[in-house]
Parts: sequence; C-alpha cells; structure tokens
Amino acid sequence: MNLIEQAIEEYWGERCDDYEEGCVVCDAWREYDNLVTDNKVANEIAQKAFTEVNKDGKFVPPISLTKAQKPTLSEWMAWLKQGEK
Repeated sequence: MNLIEQAIEEYWGERCDDYEEGCVVCDAWREYDNLVTDNKVANEIAQKAFTEVNKDGKFVPPISLTKAQKPTLSEWMAWLKQGEK
C-alpha cells in the first residue's frame, strides 16, 4: 500500500466491497482509481510518443503532435492501439 492509499484509508476508511452511489468512501477511492488510471494512460502515451521511430531510425512525431490541436483521449487510444498490431 502506498502513502496515498494509506492516507485515503486513514481519512475516509477502507475500500468498500461494492461501489455505492453517494458513499463518500467509494467516491474517494474512485477518484484515486481515476487518477492512477489516467496517470498510467498518460505514461503509456508519453512513452510511445517519444520512442516512435520510422524505418530509418529517425523520430517521427505522431500526427496529433504535429498538429496545433490537442488530441482527444480516443484519438490517443486509437494511436496507441495501432502500435500493438
């Protein structure tokens, strides 16, 4: 258990067995889960984005990084899945 999980448990309590809408304990743990999940996705995106190379061994930024617009999460996820093939 990391320090954040310990703090949540000490302040709000142990994670409930089942999620219940409106439960402050469930909401606290859900927020933590969302932060951890979002961080994992962001790390995967960053890792892939900065290690993407073409056949010549040169860095090729994904199209979404070459545009002046911020890609959506679904665009990033689709891009990540392309690399898994």
